[in-house]
Amino acid sequence: ALAGALTCRSAAQTASAVGGFNRVVLPSSANAPGMFNSQFRTKVTILNVTQQSYSITATLYGTGGQAATASIPMSGGQLRVYDNFLADVFSYTGAGALVLESSAAGLDFIATDEVYNDLGAGRYKTIVSSGTLLENSLAEFDSFSLGVVVDANNRTNIGFFNDGETEATIKADVFNDAGTLVKTIEVTLQAK
Repeated sequence: ALAGALTCRSAAQTASAVGGFNRVVLPSSANAPGMFNSQFRTKVTILNVTQQSYSITATLYGTGGQAATASIPMSGGQLRVYDNFLADVFSYTGAGALVLESSAAGLDFIATDEVYNDLGAGRYKTIVSSGTLLENSLAEFDSFSLGVVVDANNRTNIGFFNDGETEATIKADVFNDAGTLVKTIEVTLQAK
């Protein structure tokens, strides 16, 4: 059952009512084959929360560093949806991290990222956190992924991306639903 209220608005109404960012890091994306002849894809949705027209620079980072850049024109209040962002924007096969950036403060947008795989039994997906939780100027700020489920029917993948100019060590603490620490994962990442 759903509790609470749901308000439906057009993209233009939503754009004038919400804030955004001029830089968003999406640390996990894929356009790659999976098991049983399946294909992982990344759905990216971008909403221009201003009434100004501008372009967003999309930068793709693969395992070897920066792999590609592309320009995405955005009209005022425009909503863009890409069902396979890496293929549609970069003609890229593989995995990586994305940085979306407009040219100036005030040219703000919201972006979401969903890595998914369609199999005969349904869609398997991971929603990727972005925005201020991943802001690199807040080095002591913790990022969170809420509602992670691992059981007989669900699995969870964790992806990390270092957007900095120097090596960084990431520590991920995994808790169960009772709040008990289950495992700590520590990974050292090279600079972007």
